[in-house]
Amino acid sequence: YDDCMACEEGCKKCVLYNPRHCLSCIEGFYNFQDGCYKYCPAKTYSVEEDMTCVPCEDSCVSCDEHECYWCETDFFLLEGECVS
Repeated sequence: YDDCMACEEGCKKCVLYNPRHCLSCIEGFYNFQDGCYKYCPAKTYSVEEDMTCVPCEDSCVSCDEHECYWCETDFFLLEGECVS
């Protein structure tokens, strides 16, 4: 086909006519919301076992699977959670 489009960077397989919608990522890239990322975006954390990014709790800017490390403005960190 002359109208084929390359998938986005890090994307192994994408939807026809939508190179930003990834179905799978190449090795070393994390999958998140139909995209592939070298590093997980802000407000998410990485899960190495399945190479995905998982959203932090609301109002949390930086976290891991167990706790929040940094909160949005107007929130305070209390024992790993953001409180107002």
